[in-house]
Amino acid sequence: FAAEDFRRLVQEHGIPAAELEALIRLSSSARAFAGVPSLSEVRQSLATSVLADAREIAAEFLKWIRGQLLESLRSRSPTFPDLADIPVRVTVPAFAPEAQLADLPGCRALADALQRSGWKLHPERPFISEPLANAIGVLTQGRNSIAKRRRDPGRHDLPPEKIDMPTMFGSRSPIVVTDKNSSKSGGPFPVYRAFVIDLGAFTADFALVELNPNNGVIGDIVEALAVRLHSIPLGVFDLDRRMKTVFTAEQQSYISASLTPFDWEDIRKKLYSDRVAFRLADGSSLGGGAQRPAVDEELHRFGTELALAARIFFDEPLPEQSAELIFTGGGMNIPAVRERVQSVLENAGHKFQKVHFPTDGKPTTPGTKTRPGMVRLSDQLARGGSAIGGASVFFEPAFQPS
Repeated sequence: FAAEDFRRLVQEHGIPAAELEALIRLSSSARAFAGVPSLSEVRQSLATSVLADAREIAAEFLKWIRGQLLESLRSRSPTFPDLADIPVRVTVPAFAPEAQLADLPGCRALADALQRSGWKLHPERPFISEPLANAIGVLTQGRNSIAKRRRDPGRHDLPPEKIDMPTMFGSRSPIVVTDKNSSKSGGPFPVYRAFVIDLGAFTADFALVELNPNNGVIGDIVEALAVRLHSIPLGVFDLDRRMKTVFTAEQQSYISASLTPFDWEDIRKKLYSDRVAFRLADGSSLGGGAQRPAVDEELHRFGTELALAARIFFDEPLPEQSAELIFTGGGMNIPAVRERVQSVLENAGHKFQKVHFPTDGKPTTPGTKTRPGMVRLSDQLARGGSAIGGASVFFEPAFQPS
């Protein structure tokens, strides 16, 4: 028994406090004599065992991914080099500022598992936050480009090539215009800002990315970016859990017993994106008829919760600034959620030159129109933007402008 178990028995049976203490001492002495570990020792041992198992599973899983990727690449190009020679960069939730990500316990454990499974971590920037990587992946559309560097007689330490910002981002994109202004005299110039909201299965990640041309000539553009990050434990799985309360008890029992995660992918598309009922194998339907208003109410409530978290994070709007809003993650394929977030931010005074959003078949909810400045993202960018951006030459120190 733990001490709290003894105290519960005391309250139930009226045992005097002195006898309780004697029982606790007797139990401790008996445990020590018999060599039986205490409850805290058992918990610590169990936690250590679980952690060791998790590390082994992670290493084996990453090893399997490595093998699958290499097999796929070599099926296209038999001479593709060994992955051990190619550095890997990992995108992770925004649980800390960029400079501190590698020091997080979870990232250290992940780095250990990667190295044990044969992956080679990038020596300088092994971890990038998902919202920042998403922003670069979306804004570049996955393009990588480098250009010859002009010779500088006073700088012999610079590599011969640098990232080609106009080709990667587009010559007229706000971030390129801001980058060019950083080398000009005069000003003040508008500050470039990107709002990134990434809604996944378990978390919502926010990032505010700023590039201020008034700070002088930009050398390492990644270091010149001011990035503020935040992550909250709110994801599509939370919406699923809440949505189940809309269904009848019989439907809930059927869902628990018969439906797989793959079925839930279909349910989400029907109920959340297409706004039509999902037909079950037993002939009944989910989210149709009388249940539709309750489904819409849950979507509105979830979107409002996410929107208020975004509004708090992004603070006061700066209408005179150049800004883009970037929606990524599978959860942003839900028009009602996405549009609710944008509406709350705009009603709070934020103005966006462009809004990048994913389209899973339907760009907007029925009855609404796509407004000017709305840029549709492919499913590849919406769901894989962090991987595409994380692998960008943009994050390579060797190709920074100066």
